[in-house]
Amino acid sequence: TNVYTRPEYRNKGIGSELMKRAMQWAEKEGLELLIVSPGEGSLSFYSRAGFSEETDFMQLRLKEY
Repeated sequence: TNVYTRPEYRNKGIGSELMKRAMQWAEKEGLELLIVSPGEGSLSFYSRAGFSEETDFMQLRLKEY
């Protein structure tokens, strides 16, 4: 439900690349929705990836039905 990058590797695009690949895989597999449970420090990371705050969880809708 979350992505974690060790502090010494942050701000190098590693987490963003991992998220991009996870999202590509999810779309390829036909998944409808991705859900994460972010901490305060990761809200902006998930927001930049396209997730929205609709509940206590953030979600990214991959397909509209």
